[in-house]
Parts: sequence; structure tokens; C-alpha cells
Amino acid sequence: PDAFTPNGDLINDWFPWNPGESTLGFVSTGSAANENFYKLTVISRWGDVIFESENPDECWDGLNNNEMVPDGVYTVITEALDGSGKWHMISKSVQVIRP
Repeated sequence: PDAFTPNGDLINDWFPWNPGESTLGFVSTGSAANENFYKLTVISRWGDVIFESENPDECWDGLNNNEMVPDGVYTVITEALDGSGKWHMISKSVQVIRP
């Protein structure tokens, strides 16, 4: 999605998917348990990193330091390692909307 609504109604409350529902079929699980194969970074319009995770089941819930971020557009960078050992990076904008 290009927008999400972290308002607690359990509909579209997380980005990029609901916790435990990662759909990264092309991503390697790494050759060792501690090998990083995925990273999600959320950046504010001022360039501040407000969320980072290396766990595909840990999704952004619209919080920064336990406070809801303001409505607006945020940059999301997703990096993932495929089965052949090649890294892929996708950068996109996502809008936070709180009805």
C-alpha cells in the first residue's frame, strides 16, 4: 500500500503488512541464524530515521519513540537479500493517515 491508517481498528494498521504475514518469498533466510537478510527503514520528511527493523515480521505501527507520528508522507526503504545472495533495495513514499 502507499498509505496506511494506524488507528487501532486492526485494518491497515501496520506497514508494509500485518505482523507475522510477511510475503517475502524471494528473500533468503541467510546461511546463519544471525545473518541479516532484510531491513526496513522509515525516514521522516526531515531525514530522521524513525523506525528500523531487520525482522520481516516486525512491522511499523506508525509510532516513533512510543508516540504516534503526525499525518504525512514518510520515506520507506526496504532492503532484502535474494536466494542468490544479491541485495535489492526499494525506496518509496508512504502516507500515514489517521481518520
